[in-house]
Amino acid sequence: MDVSSFNKVIIEDSKIKEYLLNTNHTEGNSKAEYFIRNGFEIDKPELLKQFLLEHLQQNH
Repeated sequence: MDVSSFNKVIIEDSKIKEYLLNTNHTEGNSKAEYFIRNGFEIDKPELLKQFLLEHLQQNH
């Protein structure tokens, strides 16, 4: 990913709720377990979205 255009990144809530925070997803469950262990919740996808966007901005 070209991180120089990080301000154009769109992270859909559905991607977070159905994949990154879904412990029942066959491929995303280990990611979900990690994020949940670190305080993120499926009911608050905006918090993980904000964290990911800030991380991208700080590390580009």
